[in-house]
Amino acid sequence: MIDINKVQEPESLKEVAKFIASNNAIITKINSYKKNNAFGDSDSPSDALVIPTANTDKSIILAVNNRTGIATEDSETNRIGIFESIRDIACSGGTLNGSAYINCTGNIADSSDYQKFTESFHSASNNNSQNSILGVVGTLENNKYKMTLDFKSKGHDLFLIGTAVEDINSSIYLNQYHKINESAPQYYSIEEEFEVQKVIRDIIRKGFIASAHNVSKGGLFISLMESAMHRGLGFDVLTDSDIRPDAYLFGESQGRVLVSVDPIFETEFIDYIKFQNVQCTMLGHVTKGEFRIDDESFGFVADYKQIYL
Repeated sequence: MIDINKVQEPESLKEVAKFIASNNAIITKINSYKKNNAFGDSDSPSDALVIPTANTDKSIILAVNNRTGIATEDSETNRIGIFESIRDIACSGGTLNGSAYINCTGNIADSSDYQKFTESFHSASNNNSQNSILGVVGTLENNKYKMTLDFKSKGHDLFLIGTAVEDINSSIYLNQYHKINESAPQYYSIEEEFEVQKVIRDIIRKGFIASAHNVSKGGLFISLMESAMHRGLGFDVLTDSDIRPDAYLFGESQGRVLVSVDPIFETEFIDYIKFQNVQCTMLGHVTKGEFRIDDESFGFVADYKQIYL
């Protein structure tokens, strides 16, 4: 476990943001997002590949994760890769079927079966190399519930669902920017994962959100950037004063999803979320094209498109 107090805070978070946005591990993600639009329409892609099935209103969802092992515990790194893939399916509107390693025979609506599933691939992950490719398959029971990752309109509000922690372990930020190659796995909790994904599926079906994007490689900043870029939008957000801003923006702790909400549905969204067993933080709102964090300009969407695309 890295003691974050021994890692120097960067003088410029904007510099870090552009550094990570230009990192090869991040750039390769956009190729996946471009392909994750099997509907063939003009809408933005989803976190996972959504493949409509012929002559039905259903789809198959495929999420693949090639999270390379920065952490010292290889099996834990692979487990986190599975978590991210399952979260990708939830963010796309789907439910879990199984993985490339096993067939999931339990009812994933039950938290005990969810834990059994995540534990069942533990022994398999012990035998995988640090460059394992982990696949998870899900279903979308009705294509009207397909959710995409892009912000839809200026003025929509932004929320982070899930627990934000001061954690930079095994992040691209720690590994590439600070050149610290070994650390513990990112923070994760099976119980929190279950609750967050249940909430995401519910708010998609209730029609409360306009977009959902998994927070994974590169952290919250990269998720904000990717969601903004498709329609040339921006964002204005605040970090958490109790967490170091570099950890808040670039840490890769698990169990977090970025969502956007049309103000028309905000009251219903908040009324629902306050009774759920998840942390939900209002970050800010979608803007016309500038990236602003804690009242500081990080540049414009066009600047990041040149770096990232």
